[in-house]
Amino acid sequence: MNEESSRSCGPTDEELVLQSRMGNIPAFERLVEWYFGFVRSVAYVRMRNRETSEDLAQEVFLRAFLHLGELRDPGRFAAWIGQVTRNLAFHWQRKHRKHSSLISLVPVEALKSDAVDTQTTEARKAMEIRESTQILRNALFKLPAEQAEVVLLRFGEGIKPPEIARRLDLHATTVRRRLKEALSAMKNRMPFTLQEVAPLMLQSHEGAIRTIRLLNAVAVLSPREGSDLGMLSAGGSEKGVWGTAMPLRSFYYWAYQTTPGRIIMSDKVGEMPFDITLETSGPDSEAKYPAMQALLARETGLTARWETREMDGYILSAPRPDPPGFRAPEPLPPGWYSFMRLNSTEGSECRNSKLTCLVIHIEENLGCPVVDETRLAGQYDWDIQWRKGATAKEITHAVRKVGLEMTQGRRQLRMLVLEGQD
Repeated sequence: MNEESSRSCGPTDEELVLQSRMGNIPAFERLVEWYFGFVRSVAYVRMRNRETSEDLAQEVFLRAFLHLGELRDPGRFAAWIGQVTRNLAFHWQRKHRKHSSLISLVPVEALKSDAVDTQTTEARKAMEIRESTQILRNALFKLPAEQAEVVLLRFGEGIKPPEIARRLDLHATTVRRRLKEALSAMKNRMPFTLQEVAPLMLQSHEGAIRTIRLLNAVAVLSPREGSDLGMLSAGGSEKGVWGTAMPLRSFYYWAYQTTPGRIIMSDKVGEMPFDITLETSGPDSEAKYPAMQALLARETGLTARWETREMDGYILSAPRPDPPGFRAPEPLPPGWYSFMRLNSTEGSECRNSKLTCLVIHIEENLGCPVVDETRLAGQYDWDIQWRKGATAKEITHAVRKVGLEMTQGRRQLRMLVLEGQD
């Protein structure tokens, strides 16, 4: 089936991204179906192995799903996910990685789909296919990666140059020029046509099926109270805990069970994107915290120590014991224990959560300590909105609308001091 014609009367990328952000899993599944081959081909040019490229493609979609809120222009999903693929491939190459450690921590039962029964293929035909695809691989890998990409997308995935240009964020003329240069370089190297052999090299629907199953498993992961940074940035399963592409500061306040405003470290280091995967005896195991601390120290070279300091910041208080903006928790989907929105730069949306989550969201915006003196010790649901880049005055106003007060103050606080890296 021609993918481009099959999409002509369907929803746009922008519509699907916006629906996915609202929790519509089938909408994101459609994006997987449309773009899995594209992502796998971009990965294959760099990883040069079908199984590795499929594994990398699955992790790319998992990362995209977890961080969809970071895509500023939903209509540019294809170009964005292509860049995510290149970045992750570079990271895997640098780490000599062939399989996803992140995916291994997601509790998905029976990930393997029914594989094609290659035993029933006529032996002679199978040998011819292997020989032809090997010749094509050799020819592709002699090309620059930018040329190999467009060849594989054009002839392996059947995508036309204007659509390739859109996905790679290039001009169509650039795509055609790269195709022309690549075909000229490959001339006389292959005793067959690209249209016949290229689709066979990566022919497999299993990777997309596995990815969709993976996303459905992630959708019901159980971030735990007091240790989660929100389902959209980190999670835990019976196999361990994980987080992906989060600021290093976030991992430290998770591992040390504090908040971002209670950490003293270089802003440049604190905002570095970081991944972590850690096998533990279970998401509730207290052993995960010292294990995470040891892993962070080993990976970052930072030393951590606690120190009491007198700090300026903001004080949260509750004029009444039942602030109107904080509701008794409503039931969450099966397997969920709490929810904390990732994009806290635009507000604080939490379910079945303690006030610590609100403290985290405010500190992430203002960059200074916030002390909870509300005496609200239970679990609550709340929605507090502020604009991106809001000032302290604007956040104070937003907090007041739900029944809390936020005033400037000075307190003796236990601070986590991180040192050892410029």
